[in-house]
Amino acid sequence: MVKKMSKKVVILHGSPRVSGNSDILAKEFKKGSEDAGNEVNFISNEIY
Repeated sequence: MVKKMSKKVVILHGSPRVSGNSDILAKEFKKGSEDAGNEVNFISNEIY
């Protein structure tokens, strides 16, 4: 039996535009990474 090891992922999101392309991409990457069983730390500079 092969044990799947989860990874620790850090996403640094620095785009000032809410709902812009970078925002959408970062959030989708976070969702996919969590769905794969990884531990995700999402750091954003959103001030809104």
